[in-house]
Amino acid sequence: MSTLASRLSVQLRQPLKVTFVGAHGTGKTTLVKALSEHITSLGIKCSITPEVPRIVCENAGDPTFFRRGNNSLLKQTVLLVGQPIYESSTPAGDESVVLCDRAILDHWAYTRRSFMQELEAENILRPLDNLVAKHCRLYNFIFYVPIEFAPQDDGTRESDHEFQRAIDEEIRELLKTYELAYHTINGTVPERVAQVVSVLNS
Repeated sequence: MSTLASRLSVQLRQPLKVTFVGAHGTGKTTLVKALSEHITSLGIKCSITPEVPRIVCENAGDPTFFRRGNNSLLKQTVLLVGQPIYESSTPAGDESVVLCDRAILDHWAYTRRSFMQELEAENILRPLDNLVAKHCRLYNFIFYVPIEFAPQDDGTRESDHEFQRAIDEEIRELLKTYELAYHTINGTVPERVAQVVSVLNS
């Protein structure tokens, strides 16, 4: 039995919740899929929480739903509500791993960066900060994926590299402010998978 399987079987007796944070276009989705395949190959049950923004865009019938100039604070709150719901409804059981493709921290970083004045004007910045920080502590592991290449415009995501860097900076600042333990991973997809597995097995 692998170390990860032993951790799930002996120590936790509950799903292991693993999340990946980082700006758009950093390869989180590709990594999660590759990691899921690796974990499954070890004989361990693994589920993936989908990209909530894409689901919302599909439901709205508008791939540009969250793009700047089309977005709003009200639209962003859909993500803040939707992310925890999809995480809790992702099929899982004892001795399994749930991989979260994004975290509520990511959505909150975009919200803060884009709508700070409105958050402060409505006096909801601090309450939401506290709620997000509390939810982030429900993850067993947080992996930060830094920017290693420029984002590609796919109709939903934007290709503005400066905006990508701004979001990355916001995410790193929140990790620090909330005093969250996290691991930075980088390199090729196989290298990233190996780094994550090493941490999970430690």
